[in-house]
Amino acid sequence: MLFLVFAFRPDNKGIYIEIHDNQYGCYQSREYYLQDSVLTIDDYDEEGAIHDSKYKNKDLLNRKLSEAEIRKEINFMASFPLDSLKADYNSGRDGCDSIRQMAITIRYNGITKVIGIQDCYSEKVARIFRFINSLLSKNKNDLKISYLRKAFKCSK
Repeated sequence: MLFLVFAFRPDNKGIYIEIHDNQYGCYQSREYYLQDSVLTIDDYDEEGAIHDSKYKNKDLLNRKLSEAEIRKEINFMASFPLDSLKADYNSGRDGCDSIRQMAITIRYNGITKVIGIQDCYSEKVARIFRFINSLLSKNKNDLKISYLRKAFKCSK
């Protein structure tokens, strides 16, 4: 008797999420990348990059997702209303006067969305952040994206 076993590996090759969270200072940000089943989080210092040709971002996390997390990622993106995201969520503040600036790029199923956030809350964007946070273990709470409605006067 011959048994054939086929392993199913979910396909998430078309999913890309990039988040630049500039809440730590005008020229510093925490960056989140989800691509090819790898979640990378680093701190970026624009001043360091400008003045030091050997500057390299400091990786805080770089790990491959488990198969369960990949399925979670696929299910999240399949159910997420990507087309409903606006290009800009802005409270009206400008540049370094802004308390919280974020830039997000998402690619999925041939669609690319680039979103700018400036001192404003969006429930749809918060869903993305909750998803990314769900991939971080409890001992990585310091890396989670803090994005609460009560922290913003603007909500769209």
